[in-house]
Amino acid sequence: MPDQNRKSKTLSVRLSPEEYESLKAMHEARGISSVSKLAREAMQSFLNGTRPDTDPAPPPQVDCEAKIRFLDSRLNNLQGEVSQLARLLSNGIKKES
Repeated sequence: MPDQNRKSKTLSVRLSPEEYESLKAMHEARGISSVSKLAREAMQSFLNGTRPDTDPAPPPQVDCEAKIRFLDSRLNNLQGEVSQLARLLSNGIKKES
C-alpha cells in the first residue's frame, strides 16, 4: 500500500534574488529548517484555506544577526513594491495625458 504522505512531486519556482533572500531570512528567523519547508508550510495553509502565521516579526530568541537579515529582506521587499507602484503610477499618468 503506497504511503499517502510520501512526497514524490516537485514544484519549481523562479524568484528574484531579493525574494529568495527574504524567504531565507524568514525561515531562519522563524526557526524553520529550510526555505523549502517554509514554502511547503505556506502552500499547505493556502490549500487548506487557512492563513499561515503572518506575523512578520521574528521570534524573540533569534540572534541579532538573524533579525537584521530578516529586517533587511523586508526592507528590500518594500523597496521593490514601492518601485513597482511608482512605475504603475507613472505609466497611468502617461496614458491619461
